[in-house]
Amino acid sequence: MSGHHASPQIVSMRYAKKWKKLPKGWTEESVKKFWENLISGAPKHKVTECIKQMGNKFDNPGAFCGGLADWMTPGWRAEAARKQAKKAKE
Repeated sequence: MSGHHASPQIVSMRYAKKWKKLPKGWTEESVKKFWENLISGAPKHKVTECIKQMGNKFDNPGAFCGGLADWMTPGWRAEAARKQAKKAKE
C-alpha cells in the first residue's frame, strides 16, 4: 500500500465478499428493517456506524457490514472510491 496504513476496518470492508444470498431465515423485509434500525442517525457513514454497532458481535464486523451495505445499496463501494479519489486530488 505504498506507505499508507489503512485501518483494519477499511481493509476488511475493501476485501469483504459480496453476499450471494441472504443469511438463512432473513427476508428482504427483515434485512431492510435491521439495516434502517442499525444505521439510524448516521446518514453519511452508514457502514462505519454498522461496524461500530456490530464490533463486538462478529470477528470481522467490516466484512459483515460491507456485505450488508452491498445488499442494501449496490454500488456504494464504487461511489465511496470516487469520493475518496476526488478528495485525494484536492
